[in-house]
Formats: sequence, C-alpha cells, structure tokens
Amino acid sequence: MRLAARPDPLLTARGVLAGGWACLLAAATFALSLAQNRSDRALGGLFNDFYDYWAAARVLNLGGSPYDKHLLVQVLDAAGVHSTVGTGYSYPLLLAEVGRPLGLLPPLPAAAVFTLGSLAALGLAVALLLSPLRDAPARAVGVLATAAGLFAPVDGTLYVGQVNLCLLPAAALAWRGTWRPGSLAVASAVKLYPLATLGAYLALGRRGVRPLLTALVAAAGLTLLPNLLTGTWSYGVNVVQMFKPDPYWSNQSVNGFLSRLAMPSDWSRPPLPGLPVTPLMLVACALLGAATLALALRAHRGRWPGAFALLLCYSVVAAPKNSLWNLTPLLVVLVHAWSEGRGRRWTSAVLGLVWALCAGIRLVDVLRGTLPGHPVAMAWLGSLPLYGGLLLTGLLVHQALAAARPVPVAPSVEAPEVAA
Repeated sequence: MRLAARPDPLLTARGVLAGGWACLLAAATFALSLAQNRSDRALGGLFNDFYDYWAAARVLNLGGSPYDKHLLVQVLDAAGVHSTVGTGYSYPLLLAEVGRPLGLLPPLPAAAVFTLGSLAALGLAVALLLSPLRDAPARAVGVLATAAGLFAPVDGTLYVGQVNLCLLPAAALAWRGTWRPGSLAVASAVKLYPLATLGAYLALGRRGVRPLLTALVAAAGLTLLPNLLTGTWSYGVNVVQMFKPDPYWSNQSVNGFLSRLAMPSDWSRPPLPGLPVTPLMLVACALLGAATLALALRAHRGRWPGAFALLLCYSVVAAPKNSLWNLTPLLVVLVHAWSEGRGRRWTSAVLGLVWALCAGIRLVDVLRGTLPGHPVAMAWLGSLPLYGGLLLTGLLVHQALAAARPVPVAPSVEAPEVAA
C-alpha cells in the first residue's frame, strides 16, 4: 500500500533563518538610508505615506471622515508633521480602521511601531517563500534571501512607511496555496490590485469556483462594509483619479510612463507631447490583462502557483499609479520564477537584471542632477523599475509557454520476435 506524501511544512528552520537574514539586511539598509539622509540634513519623505494612514486613523478616532483632506491636514499640522499629503487618504476604510490604535500614539512612535511590524512581516514572507525550497542548495537560498533584504522597493517601502510589506505575507500564503480566499480578500480590501490574482482560481476548473466566490464575497465585504457602517463613500472619487495622467517622477506604472512621454515633469521633457495617456493606458492594460489571463488558464491548467504568480506580476505592473515601493510584491514572483527555472543559468541572469533595474532608479536619481541638458533621456530612464517588471512578466510568459508544450515521447523499440 502506497502512503500519501506528506505536504510541505508551512515553515522550515532554514526558511525562518533566511527570513531573519532578509529582515536584518532590510533593517541595516533602512538605517543606512536614515544616516545618509540625516548627514545631508534631508529627511524629506520619511514616513510620508504612513503619516497619511496615521492621520486617517486619528481622524476616525475623533469621529471625522479620513477622506476629508482638510481634516487630515489639520491633524498633521496639530501634531507638527510636515509631509506631502497629496490626494490624502486614498484606500478603502479597512486600513484606517485597523490603524486606530496607532492613531492614539504620537506620530513618530507610531511610525516606529509600524516599521518594526513591516520588518517582521518581511521576515515572515521570505520564510514562507523559501521554506518550500528544501532540496535547493543552501547557497541559493542565501542568495535569494539576500536579494529580498536588499530589494530596492523594500527599502523604499520602509522609508516612506508604505503598507506593502504588511501585505506581503498574505501574497506569500496565497502563492503557497494556504488560506487563499482569506489572504487575498484582506489584501484586496487594502490595495485593490490583488483582485486581479483571483483569476488564478479559474485555472483550477470546477475546484476553483467555490473558493473564487468566497474570496470575492469576503473582499467585497471587507472593502465596502466599513464604508457602509460609517457612511463615507469618497473613496470612489479617489479610484477615478488613479486613472488620470500623472507625470510625477517616481511613478513606475504604465500610466506614469505614458504620462512622462506626454507631459513635462520637474526632471524631464516629453518626447511625445500630446499623447493621449488615459486611453492608451486603458487599452494597453486591458490587452495585457486579457493575454495574461488567457495564458494563465492555458498554460497552468489545474496548477495554482504559476497562474497566481503570472497574474500577480500583471496586477503590480498594470496598477494605475505606482511608486518604486509598490513593486514590493514582485518578491513573490521572483521566487516563483527562480523555482520554475532552477538549474538554468540564463533564468538567474534575467532575474538578476530585473533586480538591478529596480535598483537602477537610485542611479537615475544621482544622474538627473548631473544631466540637466538631457531632459528627454531622463523621461525614458525614469521608468527603469517598470522595465524590470515588464521583463519579469516576459520571463513568466516564456516559462508558461515552455510548460505548456507537449513533451515528445520517444518511440518504443519492439523486441524482435524469437522463432519457436
């Protein structure tokens, strides 16, 4: 009698060590960024996004609406916080509700607690991602953990206080096939891009119908119920604004790339002025999304991890407004792509290039001050991390097509007949 194979443990000792190592590297890089910027007497942008979350939670505690930008500004001014509010709090209400305890603290201690939580979430996510690689060489696992800890979007997330790292364990759990409906519902109720990954359930055929419906209902409940209970519905206006052109330098979305081609920014001039940004973005993302979903269903039929990784990569790349730190979920995709292409040197080379392109924006930040006479070139160079995301998408497409090809079967050689 054959015994059923035991499922992989959720966490292994080596995975936990790798996660701890990545966490330490990320903390050291963050500390280095703080020291460097403090020496330059420029800590602009530090915890900028977190202060929006903190102010939204504080406004909720005071009985107001976090979508009221004037209230946010008043709360921040009263706390002595000088940050760029921008469009204000632009998330579903769940994040602000969960952040209410932090809203009771002063802003800087609250930011410190949030940063420690983000680092812990990074360590857990890396442990979840690398624990299945039990038969991989220890050196390879160490390199992956090091790359995760030094990933440029991770450092950016810590510096501006984004919520991406807090959602990373949910994406890692979903890739592992554990608690998928709940993990994706929670992530989608904070940031909307994980909704695109629910299409991976369709690759499972009939088995995926019930969990797909469960995830959709849970995501809708977590997204809409807090707003329904409080009567605040301004979030829809923020969603529409996400699709408008945005020439901001750090925008790493398709929308941002097209905006820089069409509109001037502080550091660039448009090579294609007048380009219709929003229609082109909608068409490009819709076509890319349809092709990605079709490929996921065809190449990963009955298999969850590949379909999920492909759709997660698409959702991150196609999100309408992205800064560098919003590419953090690509860590899940990088580990998946390495696992699929293990043993092929060119796969590691492509992944290394993706990692380098994401880090290359720091070099562009240095060059933009020394290349004032090349504003058109800077419009193209400003999207290096986006190019990395598109390159990673191409690698996943190649792997999916290779997996979908039928394996040729060698013809059997019949034994010669023996005369009686």
